[in-house]
Amino acid sequence: MNIFYSQVDDAVQRELNARGNSGKNRTTEDINFMVGKIANVQVTAYKSGSADPSMQYPGEYGVLGGKTVLGPRFQPSGKGGFLTNPEYTVDTIKFDDFGNAALDKKSFTDNSRRIGPIVTSVSVDIGDHSMGLLNKATINITIPNPTRDLDKVEEVWFYPGRYVKIDIVYPDSAIITGTENLLSTSSLFGSLPEEIVNDKLKKLYPSLSNSLNEFKRRIRKLNEFSFQGLITSFDFSYTEDGSVNATISLTGTSNTYTDVTMLMNPATKKTNEKKSAVYDTIEPVPVAELQERGIETNNGSTEFYGMLYNQFEKLRTDFKNKNSINEDFPILIPFTTDKSTSQVSDRFILYGEIYPSSTYDFFAQNAQTTQNANTTIGPVIGPAAAPEAPIAGPITQNEFEQQQSREQSAVNSRLRMYTQTQRYITLGALIGFINEYIIQKIKGSAVEAEITCTDTTQFSNYYPALTSCIPKDILLLPNKNNLQSNAGGMNIYGNLVLYPNILQTMSGYKTRQWEGISSADSDNKKIFPSRIFINLEYIQQVLNELSNRNTRAFTVSSFLANISNRIAYATGNAIILKLVTDSTLSTTLLFADAKFLKPIDTTKRVTKYSVPMLANHPSGSVVHGFTFQAKLPSNVKNLSYVLNSGTDVSDEEIAPYLNFMYNSKDPETINKARDKYKQKHEQIINNLNDAKTAYGNIPFVDEQTTKLSKALFEYIKFPFPDITKAQQLTAPIFPFDVDFTIDGINGLRYGDVLTFEGLPEKYRQNTVFSIIGITHDVADAGVWTTKVKCIMRPEIG
Repeated sequence: MNIFYSQVDDAVQRELNARGNSGKNRTTEDINFMVGKIANVQVTAYKSGSADPSMQYPGEYGVLGGKTVLGPRFQPSGKGGFLTNPEYTVDTIKFDDFGNAALDKKSFTDNSRRIGPIVTSVSVDIGDHSMGLLNKATINITIPNPTRDLDKVEEVWFYPGRYVKIDIVYPDSAIITGTENLLSTSSLFGSLPEEIVNDKLKKLYPSLSNSLNEFKRRIRKLNEFSFQGLITSFDFSYTEDGSVNATISLTGTSNTYTDVTMLMNPATKKTNEKKSAVYDTIEPVPVAELQERGIETNNGSTEFYGMLYNQFEKLRTDFKNKNSINEDFPILIPFTTDKSTSQVSDRFILYGEIYPSSTYDFFAQNAQTTQNANTTIGPVIGPAAAPEAPIAGPITQNEFEQQQSREQSAVNSRLRMYTQTQRYITLGALIGFINEYIIQKIKGSAVEAEITCTDTTQFSNYYPALTSCIPKDILLLPNKNNLQSNAGGMNIYGNLVLYPNILQTMSGYKTRQWEGISSADSDNKKIFPSRIFINLEYIQQVLNELSNRNTRAFTVSSFLANISNRIAYATGNAIILKLVTDSTLSTTLLFADAKFLKPIDTTKRVTKYSVPMLANHPSGSVVHGFTFQAKLPSNVKNLSYVLNSGTDVSDEEIAPYLNFMYNSKDPETINKARDKYKQKHEQIINNLNDAKTAYGNIPFVDEQTTKLSKALFEYIKFPFPDITKAQQLTAPIFPFDVDFTIDGINGLRYGDVLTFEGLPEKYRQNTVFSIIGITHDVADAGVWTTKVKCIMRPEIG
């Protein structure tokens, strides 16, 4: 997947290059690095879902490792030393004669001559979630004195859902380039303004409000790495010497909170009066109306939809009242809630007929021409009942006319369904609503947890002829300059134009105007996935399907996966949205397009970093272990067998692999390939326009939808007439991966692009190795290593 494409931070490059040259230079700093890189680990437990110091679990067992190993329990002598038979107290509960409970402290003498609990090893995995990798960690703890410590350790650490922070720290002397060589703020926070960053950090760490600058400086250090997550499982066992070894597993914070149920309050049955109070007097969709539209209803899944629908209708009603509108008026206005009143550019609702009812007769006539005496119109999109089957055998003229009448009636009913008013909400508005009314339910586990999908941080690749093959469910609406100006417009299907007058209608009212799903900047065109419109009826359909399966499947992540799948189908797989953790704020998930190739800062070229390895590298070597693997998919393995057997194989099947592995240096061959590609692109564009026109003539027939879908999928493979421009979007991730291990360092991110001079030239030309996984391991001897996993992909620049 291609969400992230970034340059290794300059501070990391300087430090790795210095480490590679340390054996040659041998300065004082180099020697300090070689002999002083012993890491310490500290794990801290918290009472609630934040790593704010004020939330730290109290007492000596709330922190393990770190400076605690310098305390009295780890000293042989002195007060509390483990060889001095120290006294300690244990809190217990006792009951009086009346059954009242009270706290009782009992004193004991520790004769074990054993130290307190210690962290023996830690492993932290950071991965690109768009490729199915999760953030997780494992902590291994030894409890030498279980009689004294096991109960207290169990109370704090054997607690699923406990919020935990892991800190891995090298001494400052282990950084050759000095402690002022810090990660750039752009590596940590991207292009976010400082005030937004400060606001987020203050919410996450309230007690650090007066020392944010020092906190931000610390997280930029190369010799300190932190991980935050929730305990998901644990196990422990006794050893032969009576000690206890425990293993605690954690999952990254953002990987857990999307498993929260979509049910608002499944255990509570609300009366109509209570609903009216909560929903501000706007009633949810009547069950009869839902059933009339063919949508099944059940008690478990209507609550979220009811709140969403009511907020939609409240805004629409307020707009009509404010502007003295009496009739059923089409609108396109910002979507706001009581908790979020700002009018942002990707939070909108759309209401009105998907196309004017005046076009009804035109579509009815087109639908009629597709029938004859012995056939019926094909399956249709939508919940309307199918027409009766044709009468078998010889029929009279009267029976034939009755059959035609029934078929035409069925067609007309479907046409009326499409001229009904539709309600749409943008993806950005839907995500905002989920944050406010669903994610807030788990604030105890993850303070300020949220999903981010905005037009300032998430983008998709620009395709000039992109459209939706299912506009009733997923609608792409351009800006006013491109709403119906050309035959290839997103909302234009031959003679059918969806919502043709909506922007002109809304321009006369004082409300934020729609800016379109794509940018108007010709030099940097992109799609904003947060501005995709989703039909509320489809949202209700998804909720019902998930609820009918089982309660466990009725989660935020499952819901968004269904929305993503529908958007992917609608766009021919041009937009594939995935939930991925923000690289800096562990409580934030990005709902981002996995196929977006460009870096966020398009004004700065991303340069691949040459990892120091082998003796001939200018910066020596920092790599301890290195593996390179080729893993061809099964279909390519079969293709290789076919090739060796002499069977003909089309250019289209093998071209992506031949283009890379057997890149010809013959200009004539390259030019022929360019011409052939251009001809293929023109043919596919014509096919797409024909499919859109056919769909526009009869927009409710499955056959036309399927043809448009296939044409759209083919177009995404050949989006531009120039193969060099199209190849960036269509070139595959090659089936080669790299693993290498270096001494521990903070600052590498998944998405950073690398190259390795020790590989053959064909693996370095026009390709990069993109980091998809990082594992930090600290063993019992204090050796911190960072293992990096990469995949090969086309170089973007």
